[in-house]
Amino acid sequence: LMASAAATEPLAPIAYALTFLFTIMLVKAIIAYAFDRARGQFSERGYRAALSVCGVLMLGFAVGYVYQAWSLFTQL
Repeated sequence: LMASAAATEPLAPIAYALTFLFTIMLVKAIIAYAFDRARGQFSERGYRAALSVCGVLMLGFAVGYVYQAWSLFTQL
């Protein structure tokens, strides 16, 4: 998909990568800020559980991206 976009617009892959990275960093920063602000309201066990859930969700997203990449790769 990016290769076909790059053929017509060379800056498309760069723009996609930059917006993706900016978005992912912004979301992580917002989540970290929210956890920092709420740290005193969580018990130690609750805080650890919330961070564990975030970690599992990030792994789930990573698996989803790998699956999508593999699907696109096998279509080539």
